[in-house]
Amino acid sequence: MRSLAFPGWGQSYNRRPLKSVIVGAVEEGLIFGIVREHQLFRDARRFNDDSAASIYKDQRNRLVWMLAGWLIYSSVDAYVDAHLYDFDVSDQLSVNAITSNGVTLQLGWLLR
Repeated sequence: MRSLAFPGWGQSYNRRPLKSVIVGAVEEGLIFGIVREHQLFRDARRFNDDSAASIYKDQRNRLVWMLAGWLIYSSVDAYVDAHLYDFDVSDQLSVNAITSNGVTLQLGWLLR
């Protein structure tokens, strides 16, 4: 929810400052592009230039879809990152399995 409320807040909360800056910059760039294309669209309509207005409108709509996709991506990224925050990534891997008759199978190895 943080990532949806403010660009990069979810990544910042997960202690990923570089990712937070990148997410925020892309979101702000897309928003700026949408506003700019909309201004160009309005200007072209005001001067009755239908072909240019159509191009600006299509580009604006494309940027809106890109922003929607980016918002979904950044929200899912922050959500998954938050759930994997405490995930153990040690060099020691082991598998323990207890069978129904009480026999324990233990496999382990050390990555180097």
